[in-house]
Amino acid sequence: MQLIVTKVIKVPPKTGENKGDEIVTGECAFIDGITDDTYNSVNLKIDKMTAGKYIVFYTADFKKHQLCRRLNVIFYSPLNVKLKRLSARSFGSGFLDEL
Repeated sequence: MQLIVTKVIKVPPKTGENKGDEIVTGECAFIDGITDDTYNSVNLKIDKMTAGKYIVFYTADFKKHQLCRRLNVIFYSPLNVKLKRLSARSFGSGFLDEL
């Protein structure tokens, strides 16, 4: 299983001078990640996270003999956090704008 945590950041275009009216694009900045061979458990702790939008990418390579092919994602936080699930099909040129 692979788990990657990214933060959505705003990046101005690379045209030299930023005039304020240019379109700022969103990109994903890598925060932390982990790879583990255990098919049903992986833990990642991030001590300091600033306010903003984050995207968690994960992949699981289930074997044929593993009958349960589900992931249980648990997120702990001292604050209320709004979670939104995105399908891989929704990724396109402007999916970051829709978050």
